[in-house]
Amino acid sequence: MNPILFSILTFVLLAQNTYTFGQRSDSLELDLHTDHDTFFIIKENVPQSKLWGNCWHFAASYNRCLGNEFDVNMGRTYGSYFCSGGGCMYKTYSWGLGYALNSFESEYHHLAKVYYEHTFFYFPPISYGLRMEYFYDFNQNSSYIRPAIGLSFIYLDILYNYSLPLNTDDNMYNHGVTLRIKLFQKLSNWQYNHPNKC
Repeated sequence: MNPILFSILTFVLLAQNTYTFGQRSDSLELDLHTDHDTFFIIKENVPQSKLWGNCWHFAASYNRCLGNEFDVNMGRTYGSYFCSGGGCMYKTYSWGLGYALNSFESEYHHLAKVYYEHTFFYFPPISYGLRMEYFYDFNQNSSYIRPAIGLSFIYLDILYNYSLPLNTDDNMYNHGVTLRIKLFQKLSNWQYNHPNKC
């Protein structure tokens, strides 16, 4: 296995708290208690495994790089949101697999992808999205990693990316801008955090 890909996958596994796969049935967890008052955070619907997450996601995107790239993605998401008097914050941690078709100089390139991403959206609007992809170009027999950063509105991402070749000197992907639309299955499974009082 490629050492860079192995390092990325190992980081993802270690960064998440994994126990067992599934959703917790109990609904309350207390946190952030102080000696001066009775303010605490209530956590509802906490998943047993942050790696496996609490819902499936599906995505489709268009990436404008040196060519035109269209892809579809499917994977797991750990989603949570926090609401109080100051607004609502939404966070997702997602991973999955994807397939892409890139047209470049009248040629079509088939790509297989593995990715990990983190998004944050706060209303009133403050947002960011971070994504790391490893993809393999079957036509060139070449591997790339593609870090991306930009804006995320949970269901819609607009990200700048740069592809780094791992085993070739020819970088046909280079700089790119991605527009991605996402759907989440069973948003009711997302972890809900809120204070006991506002």
